[in-house]
Amino acid sequence: MHTAILLVLLTVQEANPKAEKPWERKVQLPVPVPMELPAVPPTNPFFSPVDQQPSPRQTPMREDFPVTVSASFAVYVDKSGTCRRAHPIANPFPGVLEPVRQALLETEFTPAKAFGQPAAVWVDVSADLRGEVKEGRMAQLVVTLPDPGETPELEAVPLPPGDSRDAQLPSTALEQLSAMPVPKRFSAKVPGQEFRQPVKLLAEVGTDGKVKRVVFLACPEGLRSWVLASSASWLFTPAQAKGAPTSAWVVLSGVLEVKAGTLRAEGLRVSRTSSYPAK
Repeated sequence: MHTAILLVLLTVQEANPKAEKPWERKVQLPVPVPMELPAVPPTNPFFSPVDQQPSPRQTPMREDFPVTVSASFAVYVDKSGTCRRAHPIANPFPGVLEPVRQALLETEFTPAKAFGQPAAVWVDVSADLRGEVKEGRMAQLVVTLPDPGETPELEAVPLPPGDSRDAQLPSTALEQLSAMPVPKRFSAKVPGQEFRQPVKLLAEVGTDGKVKRVVFLACPEGLRSWVLASSASWLFTPAQAKGAPTSAWVVLSGVLEVKAGTLRAEGLRVSRTSSYPAK
């Protein structure tokens, strides 16, 4: 009797050599292990220690500089092709939003179609306004070294608030459309103007006192090509480190005083996207 039982047990063990024994059962329990992470001080890649920071000698701005300003809006086009709403989704240049918005509201469209029928829709559109910046200057310029412990961030250009009622307008999802709305004709004009625009940028000043690279922190998109082209002729007294000139990044904060010419757009691009209103 004892021999028979022993044989059975041996057979079971041989058939399952990896069988888990009752006292060997694995239990997965989360066990917190305290770990002290090393303290990593924040660093700014634009900062480098210098004995003397760069100082501006001249910052002229280009005259009669051609610019192209892309104005983007979300428009609501109803089933009849009438543009009933135009909400800006970017603010590229001072003074352009209201003239372009009015031009959009006066634009007739061939309406969108869904399932063979006219459909109301929210859709993004954009227009390229072309003109020139006649002249300008950088006023109230302040030059500082970057903060060594804080990485600079791009500041958003504010937009007018939306209307909460816009979300209540009946709108067909873009993926259901068989045809997008098409403007029958579009033109916009922004009269010449003079304005003051605060700006902030990072500039790398080389050992020769010239600007090598620029990073915009606060500047409307439509002014950047003008500022970038102008910065090529700026001149600084270079930074000093250990008694010799050295390259260094600086933060430039100032106010652009701008005289802009007339901006005009002929034609409108319709995108297969919808950025507004928020769902």
